[in-house]
Amino acid sequence: MTPAPLITTAPLTQSSASALLPPMETPDDEPSFLRDLVKASRQRTEQVSWTDRDGCARRTALTPVESARLALIARRGGISPGEVLRRAAHIPVPKPAAGVRDLSHQNVTTPAAAPSAVP
Repeated sequence: MTPAPLITTAPLTQSSASALLPPMETPDDEPSFLRDLVKASRQRTEQVSWTDRDGCARRTALTPVESARLALIARRGGISPGEVLRRAAHIPVPKPAAGVRDLSHQNVTTPAAAPSAVP
């Protein structure tokens, strides 16, 4: 019985990985957005529980930078981060200009009772 041939692979380098992927055609501002999105997804998120203005319990996932900024705002006001979000829910959102698509409904906040549900 002959032994199976050894298969060796070279380590995957950035240049060899790039050769495997098709190039993406994106507008100038998208690579920066996508890079930041991937960077944020690799960070440990913090969940902040709060109550929306309609009384719905919510949990919002924040990156460490967002969490630190929210904590600073909360400390300055002498309130909890959840209370800051509850009060922020009452801030009116300006209407988009005509012809501009509103994507504000696509956020990371989900109802606390059903974390997999899309609001």
